Amino acid sequence: MNLRNLLSTALGIAILAGLVLYTGGFFESGGISPDSVSRPQPTQGPTPSRTATAHLKTISQTTTAPGTVAPRTTMRVEAQVAAQITSIAVTAGDRVSTGETLIQLEHNRLDTAVEQARQHLVKRQSQLDQARENLPAAQAEFNATQAQWRRIKTYFKAEAATKQELEQARAAFHRARSRLTTARKRIGQAAAGVEVARQKLRAARIKRGYARLTAPADGQVAKRLADPGDQARPGTPLLVLHTDRTLRLEARVPESRLAHVRQGHNATVHIPALPAALSGTIEEIIPSADPRTRTFTVKVALPDYSGLQPGMFGRLEVASGTRQAVFVPEGAVRPMGQLDIVRVRQQQGWQDILVTTGVHRDEMIEILSGVAPGDEIALAGGGHGT
Repeated sequence: MNLRNLLSTALGIAILAGLVLYTGGFFESGGISPDSVSRPQPTQGPTPSRTATAHLKTISQTTTAPGTVAPRTTMRVEAQVAAQITSIAVTAGDRVSTGETLIQLEHNRLDTAVEQARQHLVKRQSQLDQARENLPAAQAEFNATQAQWRRIKTYFKAEAATKQELEQARAAFHRARSRLTTARKRIGQAAAGVEVARQKLRAARIKRGYARLTAPADGQVAKRLADPGDQARPGTPLLVLHTDRTLRLEARVPESRLAHVRQGHNATVHIPALPAALSGTIEEIIPSADPRTRTFTVKVALPDYSGLQPGMFGRLEVASGTRQAVFVPEGAVRPMGQLDIVRVRQQQGWQDILVTTGVHRDEMIEILSGVAPGDEIALAGGGHGT
C-alpha cells in the first residue's frame, strides 16, 4: 500500500516537471525566451526609390453642421370665399408660374351677386339721371319767382302794389327756393347712391375673381391639401408652394461651436446631390437652442443653382481659425484592411508605421499620429518590405 502511494507521488512530480520544461521551450530546437515572444521586430525592407518629407502646414479650421435645404418663403394658397372646389389643375411636385390658375371654385352664387349689384347700380344711376332732369325746372321756377318778388318789392315801395301782392310774391319765391334746394339734395343723394352701388358691384366682381385661385409666385407645389368636391373656406390652406430662387440651408449647429458662427459671415454649403459646393451667407441665427439636441438653427442664404431642391441634405462649413498640421502626400499612405500604414525611415532602417489620418487637402493627407514633421517617408511604388 505504501509502495503504491510512493509510485503515484513520483509520477505526479515527473509530469509537473515535464510541463515546466515544455513551456520553457526546452524541447524545441534552439529554445524560445519570453522576451522574444512579447517584443515584435520592426518590418524591414529595401530602400524605396521615391520618397518625400512630412511637413507642417497651416490650415484653416472649420465648424461643420448638418442641415436641410428649405424655402425662405412658403406660400399657402387659400380661398377668400366659401365655395365648393370644382377643379384643381396641379398636384404635388408640379411647377407653377405667377398668375397660373391652380384651383377653380363654384361661382354661380358669385355670378348672381354680380348681376344683382349691376342691376342695383343701373337703378341708382336712373335715379340720378331723373334728379338731374328735375333740376332745370326747379332752377327756372326759382329764377322766375325771385325776379317777380324783386319787382313787387319795387312796386310796393312806389305804392304801385298792395301788401297782399308782396306777401304772395315772397311766398312763391320761398317755395321755389325750397324746391330748388330739394332738387339739388336729391342729386347729391342720388350721386352718393350711385357711388355706393359702384363699390358694391366692384366688391362683387372681386369676390367673383376669388373663384379662380392663381399662383402668387413662381415655384413648386409642395403639398396638395384638397380635392375637387371639397368645401373651401377662408383661412384653410388648399395648396402649399415653395417659391423658386429663395432657398436656404437650415443647419443645426452645436452650442459648443456657435461662437464661431456670425450673422453676415460667408459660409460654404456642401450638397452631396450636387457636383459643386455652394457659397452662402449666414442671414439668421435663431437665438434659442433646441433643448433635446442642444443645437441652434442657423439659416444660410443659398444662390440659385440648377438641381437645388427643398428637402435636400446639406452640410454647413464655416471657417473658425487656423492650426498647424502634419501632412504627407496621398501616395505615402497605404491602406491595410481597416488600418492606414506609412513607411518611415528610422535609424534601424525603413519601418511600416500605423498612422491616424485626418483631412485631405490638395492631394495631401493630414497625419494625426505616427509621423512627425521632417520624417522621411516612402511613396507608392518605392518598394515595400514584408
